[in-house]
Amino acid sequence: MATSINYSADFPVEPKRLHDALIDKSYWLNRVNSISGEEATCEFRVDPDEGPVPEGWFSVWSSHLVPVAELPPAITNVRAADLRINRSEHWGPFWNNRASGLFTFSIPESPVRVRGDVALTPKGNGSMLNYTTELQLKVPFLKSKIESNLSERIIKVLDMVRDFTIVWLASH
Repeated sequence: MATSINYSADFPVEPKRLHDALIDKSYWLNRVNSISGEEATCEFRVDPDEGPVPEGWFSVWSSHLVPVAELPPAITNVRAADLRINRSEHWGPFWNNRASGLFTFSIPESPVRVRGDVALTPKGNGSMLNYTTELQLKVPFLKSKIESNLSERIIKVLDMVRDFTIVWLASH
């Protein structure tokens, strides 16, 4: 059984402005570099392991390295090595003041898979991203401890994305 993670982030800009950023290559290059550091990669393509994405959607694939020294014991007890985390995000067209997206996180050669949907909607004078995430981990005897840790890490990454995006929008 998978663990569900729900997360919402508010932005002080209209939905169209936020959507324009989410499909802007310079936004993504800056975001990946800022959040993921020098070891990160960013490509504008679909991950072939992920499956089909609707035609006409904007797709980005990124990867970054988490050094073993930064990993919590719950993970290093299972794998005492650096982790490469792959991430993809896809955004559909802006329509009726809304947009839909899909995203994944994966760790190569591991039993971890994260998939989710994200909805861009208006909220007051700004906008909101609502993430609905499913974390799957196929390690029964350590599942709850690792899932809890990964859930916290996913929320931390989403917080970093929100903070970066707010700053980026203010300067562009």
